[in-house]
Amino acid sequence: MIDDSELETAYFERLPLEPNLNKACLPAKMEPIALEGALSESQVACMERSIGEVNYLCDRDRLSLSLIANAHLNNDSEAWEEYVKAHLVEIDGTNPALAYRYAFFLYDEGDYAQASNWAGVALAYRSAWTGQEYLDRVFSLYELRAASGQAIWRAVAEADESEDSASFDARLELCHVAHEWQIFAEETQLDSTVPIAVLEMTGFACEEN
Repeated sequence: MIDDSELETAYFERLPLEPNLNKACLPAKMEPIALEGALSESQVACMERSIGEVNYLCDRDRLSLSLIANAHLNNDSEAWEEYVKAHLVEIDGTNPALAYRYAFFLYDEGDYAQASNWAGVALAYRSAWTGQEYLDRVFSLYELRAASGQAIWRAVAEADESEDSASFDARLELCHVAHEWQIFAEETQLDSTVPIAVLEMTGFACEEN
């Protein structure tokens, strides 16, 4: 029985070759090497050049995802971040799995604003997930956005003890995020204790704002 990946490979192999694609680093040849984390420096350089030169989006997508996989398998977080950001910004900003991983990476790096932003992107395209994966990932993304919102509000408040407009805006944004999380949790019969607590902490009734 032929699985989906074999059918996808067969489909791509029937497509005419992109005229600007370097034959030394064709996606079909690079993908299995990348999935072992075994791309050489010259292969990586060839793939990077090809991504900037080819016109076919499917080829750019495959080469880019291969570079991401190779960097991940080699524990090269700097290269991984660079490739992921470039992929989401320049190639495919609708990949929820990649936006999901990038959001958590940025949160761990302390970039709370961008972590919340990319979590929002992943949520926007969450229909790609189903079943338990959908529930787990969407809940985690709301949780991450709430944690990021709390960190941003705390930083703003500590910078200026007065309730200035920046602190107010950060608190109101956190309220909206927590309210969305609460709604999702209740609609899917998941635990809504934490989002309700965060909502109450903001002091707002967000459904009225």
